[in-house]
Amino acid sequence: FKPYTRVSEYLPWLAYDDTSQTFVLDGNYVGFTISALPLSSFDSTIAKRFAQLLKYEYPKHSYLQFNLLVLDDVSDHVVAMLKAREGDKDPLIAEATAKTVDFIRRGASGGAQGLAVRNSTLLISFKMPTQEMLPNEEELLLVQKIKREILEILNTIGFSQLRVANDTELAYQLSQILNRSKDASWRQGRNPVDESVFIRDQILDYDATVTVKEKAVRVGDSWITSLSPKKLPHRSYFGIAERLSVDPISGDRGIPCNHMISATVKFEDISEMRPRLERNRQYYRNYADGPFGRIRPEYRHRHEDWSHLMDMVGEGEQVHRFSLNILLFSGSDQEAERHSTTTRTYLNEVGFAFMEDAGVTFNMIRSNLPLGPEKNDQRDLMRLRMNYTLAIATFMPVFFEWRGTKTPLISLVGRGGQVMGFSPFDSGTNYNLTVSAESGAGKSFFSNELISAMLATGGRVWVIDVGRSYVKLCESLGG
Repeated sequence: FKPYTRVSEYLPWLAYDDTSQTFVLDGNYVGFTISALPLSSFDSTIAKRFAQLLKYEYPKHSYLQFNLLVLDDVSDHVVAMLKAREGDKDPLIAEATAKTVDFIRRGASGGAQGLAVRNSTLLISFKMPTQEMLPNEEELLLVQKIKREILEILNTIGFSQLRVANDTELAYQLSQILNRSKDASWRQGRNPVDESVFIRDQILDYDATVTVKEKAVRVGDSWITSLSPKKLPHRSYFGIAERLSVDPISGDRGIPCNHMISATVKFEDISEMRPRLERNRQYYRNYADGPFGRIRPEYRHRHEDWSHLMDMVGEGEQVHRFSLNILLFSGSDQEAERHSTTTRTYLNEVGFAFMEDAGVTFNMIRSNLPLGPEKNDQRDLMRLRMNYTLAIATFMPVFFEWRGTKTPLISLVGRGGQVMGFSPFDSGTNYNLTVSAESGAGKSFFSNELISAMLATGGRVWVIDVGRSYVKLCESLGG
């Protein structure tokens, strides 16, 4: 027999405590994960609230992660839509509903030409070091306190559908990330975790062999490519992260495949960081003021950067380590290369200089999975760079297209592919609406779909029509 290495031995998730809603992690860590809907808009106040989230007094060398998953899991949306339309048994309406479901599923699987249907989820994870493998009572109380505070701040920021993930939910999300085949187990729904086995041993499907290449990792039928920024935009603003996944205006440019964008913040002790920051500033000042400064102007720029960082610390900002990463999921090595080139070209227009991670791809994938970072990543991967909290907040990947209202009475697709539900009854006031657009944009088509969906719930519809656009639908449905 040929010897092999178990991939699960490199993964951190060991066990889950239902009482404290925390995970015991390899390497003497404890943590938790929160799921939410991504933000679809922002204003100036959200940036300040985000900065407060990063300024919280976290334990030294703890991690806060944001994972934006833009994948092809539309199962929850389809189930909710079918449930909303189960009030009428008319065969024509049932056939229309079945075709809508097929349209969404084919779009998510890539079977609908010119359409890529996606669904986004945001995972916010926190992990802190513990003295022993199992956290003591004091450490458990501390991590629960931090969880309550983070939930409160996230709610204040405006995140919706905030939920603390249990072991079943986390295993489901991790399985989505790593098992990308058409027959992956997660596509059959959420399966309870076996408490007698480590969580990490239940993530990969049995047929998902892992092959590590120089610039990609093959897991079963899927190729995973890792991209990291060699250079961040020289000037940033809160909201630039809205453009990481897709152009929010046109929708015709962006990351062309299923992907995950991750930001990791490693919290440092500012009292220990301050002398190091001052040494770096003085180091580059000596070069900038000397003969090398005239030959190499970048020394002056670096001195200005370190001086600005020290000025921000003087104004009350904290300095932490931060990394940004994108994982691309493709069906072949040629497709992976094409997706990587397209993504890098698009993000270069936004101001980011992303490059493929060569030679460390597996460790980059592990490090950017929820609750995945380890203490040696800073030394081994060298992706964590220092910055102050207000700047770090601008790069948080927490934005994607609006997912619509709570009830998917009808299904729409956003410019970037986000599957979107809509119901006029998901309103805190009245149920009135107006449909307006230029000629030929699809007003009548939308209205016909809304009428059919209303009838599918068992409702009744009256149409006052001047242009006779609804005569055929009325006759077809026996009106």
